Amino acid sequence: MLRTLRHRSGWVPVAALLLLGAAARLYRIDHQSVWCDEAFSVYAASLPLPAMNERLVRDFVQPPLHYYLLHVWFEVTGVGIFQARLLAALFGILSLPLLFAVARRLLDRRTAVLATLLLALSQFAVQYSQEARPYSQYLFLFLAALWLFLEAIESGRPVAWWLFVGCAALLLYTHYFSAVALAVLVLFAWVYRKRYPVPWTRWAGAACFLAAACVPWLTSGVIDAARRSGKIARVARLIGAHWYSAVGGLHWFNSGKIQGVQVPSPPWAILAGGLLFTLPALWALKPILSCRERSEPKQRMALLLLASLTALPLAGSSALAFLDVQYHVRYIIFALAPYLVLVARGIATIPSPWLSRAALASALCWSLLALRPLYFQTYKEDYRSPLAYLNANYRGGDCCVSAPRHWDGRMPYYWHSYYSRRPEPRVLRFGEIDSWRGGCGRIWLVWDVPWYLNRRGGNVEEIKRKLESFATLADQYRTDGLEISLFLPSAPHGKEPPR
Repeated sequence: MLRTLRHRSGWVPVAALLLLGAAARLYRIDHQSVWCDEAFSVYAASLPLPAMNERLVRDFVQPPLHYYLLHVWFEVTGVGIFQARLLAALFGILSLPLLFAVARRLLDRRTAVLATLLLALSQFAVQYSQEARPYSQYLFLFLAALWLFLEAIESGRPVAWWLFVGCAALLLYTHYFSAVALAVLVLFAWVYRKRYPVPWTRWAGAACFLAAACVPWLTSGVIDAARRSGKIARVARLIGAHWYSAVGGLHWFNSGKIQGVQVPSPPWAILAGGLLFTLPALWALKPILSCRERSEPKQRMALLLLASLTALPLAGSSALAFLDVQYHVRYIIFALAPYLVLVARGIATIPSPWLSRAALASALCWSLLALRPLYFQTYKEDYRSPLAYLNANYRGGDCCVSAPRHWDGRMPYYWHSYYSRRPEPRVLRFGEIDSWRGGCGRIWLVWDVPWYLNRRGGNVEEIKRKLESFATLADQYRTDGLEISLFLPSAPHGKEPPR
């Protein structure tokens, strides 16, 4: 009985960390306004399946699994940005026990507890657990695939292998960059093929299964849509990779955006994050970096795997600078998990107990400080307030015009995030606003303000001039997200315009 109680009490720290991680991810989850990518997720996932598939193929930027799950989630919870973020938070919370299981399997229990604690309070992990995008799902599936991979090669059980292959397929349907994580696992298995032999028939079967699983998406028209679109190159100029992307990625992993997510970090913050996180991670690698040090083969294997899953994706991000492709560090969010295990291992193996505790306390204090900008600073454009204004003042017979011109039809995305149960405003295209022949009593100009949507001018001034040629500006509401202007038809001479 004492042994049973001891075994059960061993899960108390894990349960406490789960609650801590849940609190960090649910606190003020709806504080930030929806932004354009989240709005697209909500809108696309709320469509009927045929229309959703068509929309996702045209967009082509993400594989469809996240949207399918979100579609089913909306059937249960209703449509809205809060509900969508709740699903992301759920995946973020479930990633914590998975990281604990992976770290304990690879190293030891103390390292597993510390790594889970660091992930629970990680600024980067919390941020993307509060965003209605696939990144927390991506991290969760990676950790599940990693655990199944370790179980498959160590036990040799066919069930574990095919569960890993199935999880790998789900990863590929969540994010394209997951292929990097899977490539690292394949490389590791090849290096340790004598220690952990995997029959070639399993490798061949896995390759055939994954290829067959990807066929429906790759033959859906998504490749042709990507080839015809200039979106990738256009976005790459805004958020493309750079030669220093690896250092920037480490800075994100170190919870280094201490002054704000969208605020450039000062040099002292980069240095502090490196000392508190990167230095312990390098210390953890001492057994494989030092030629004189002898360590257990399994420990060296675990450290090499963790280092590869961290370093190769980060190094690859800098290499992408020469390819002019779209990139953001969130595309390799899976590398955060092995990195934090290395950080935890480094802290746990500091020879001095007092120094080890001081290092842990400093890293946790830094992480808590880094969470403050997420909760109390506005780092996303404010679409919520102007949409509330439009909802309160829109009436039957009104029409909307979206700007910039290539953003026609985007306004319903934002509308669905907050008012999915209300009828959509009627949106006119640019060529339909020459007169009031469309049967509109009033016209609302809804202008997406952010510079990255209007860097070519966005034809906003052209639309305004056209509207002002036969209408009168009656009201205006602007935030850093949207500008909403109400135009009334110009009244004949001597008469008041209708309101």
